[in-house]
Amino acid sequence: MKKKLKALKKPVRATKATPLRAASKPVRDSSEAQKMALAAAAAALDKKAMGVEIRSWHLARRSDKSLLDLARMFNNIVQGWINYYGRFYKSELMHFLEQQINAFLVKWMVRKYKRLRRRERRAMAWLAVVAQRAPRLFAHWRFGARPDGWAMGAR
Repeated sequence: MKKKLKALKKPVRATKATPLRAASKPVRDSSEAQKMALAAAAAALDKKAMGVEIRSWHLARRSDKSLLDLARMFNNIVQGWINYYGRFYKSELMHFLEQQINAFLVKWMVRKYKRLRRRERRAMAWLAVVAQRAPRLFAHWRFGARPDGWAMGAR
């Protein structure tokens, strides 16, 4: 029993991820500790990395693709984010996806359709109509991050 406790109380080197105070605490061997570790791992919604990933898709430049093609290309990634981060910060995640992906879809529409050039409000309204007709087209629309106009969700 004593050997087991010694193994659990080994000090961990402090890094940026684990400050010295957290590194010196003994680790509990239980399902509660596993739950706490899982919660700590997913605690911070990594908005910066997700934003970099979304920008790397260059949605606005893909004017040769249809809306259905865009949905097929990016739904798996967005669904993975929803599955992972949605367990802990669903409302914050939905707000982030609503602000980021829907904004890039509006930019895509403005570039794809000549009649929407310099008419972002009209593009947002058209995207809202598409979301009402096909609410399951994009993964984030299925979970409530639909473009319902400039005041999202207000009616």
